[in-house]
Amino acid sequence: RYKIKGKRKVTDKLAKVRLKNGIDHYVLIHTEFQHQIHDDFPKRMLVYRSLIFLRYDVEDISAIALFTGPAPDKTHLFYHRNTFGTELTYRYHCYVAIEQQEQVLIQSDNPVALAMLAMQYAEKTLGKPEERLGYKKALFELAAQKGIEREQLIKLLIFVRDFVRLPQKLENEFERDVFDHYLPVPVPMQMSQGTKNFADKLYER
Repeated sequence: RYKIKGKRKVTDKLAKVRLKNGIDHYVLIHTEFQHQIHDDFPKRMLVYRSLIFLRYDVEDISAIALFTGPAPDKTHLFYHRNTFGTELTYRYHCYVAIEQQEQVLIQSDNPVALAMLAMQYAEKTLGKPEERLGYKKALFELAAQKGIEREQLIKLLIFVRDFVRLPQKLENEFERDVFDHYLPVPVPMQMSQGTKNFADKLYER
C-alpha cells in the first residue's frame, strides 16, 4: 500500500519467499478479475512495480499477472513506451486460468489448482446456471478427496462459493447437497454477509 497523487494504491499480494538456494525473493501477484481487460492494464502493472521499489527499495521482483477470465490480447502482456528514442519495456509473467489443462489441475495436490479450476468452470458456464451447479458440486467433492488441511479447505471452499456464483435458488440447492461433507474449523477473515452466512453454516457442521 502506497500513497501517490492523493490516492492509495493497493497491490493484490506481495510475498517474500525463500528460494531453494536460500536467497530471499519478492513475488508480486496481481489477479485480474475483470471479464474484459482494460487497455491500461500493462501500465497498472508497471505502477505496482514502481511503487514497490519506491516503498521498499526492492529491485529484484518477479511479477505474475493471473487472468481469471478470457485470455488477454498480446498487447496486455507487457508495457512498452518509446519517446524520442528513450524506451521502457516491462514484461511480467502471465498465467491464464482457462488455458491450463483441466486434467492436470484435477490431478494436482496443490490447493491453488482447485482455485484455477473454479476460474475455468466459472468462465465456461457463463449463462448456464444448471451446468455451473454441477461443476460447483464437483469442485467441492474434489476438494474433499484431496485431504487438504482444514484451515486451507475452508478458505478454498469460500473462494469457490464466491467465485462460481449461482442464482439464489440453485445456491440454496447447492448448499443443501454439500454441507454434510465438511467439518471445518473457524478461520477469522473479512467477508461479505452472504459469505459469512455460508461460512457460519459450514462451521456448524
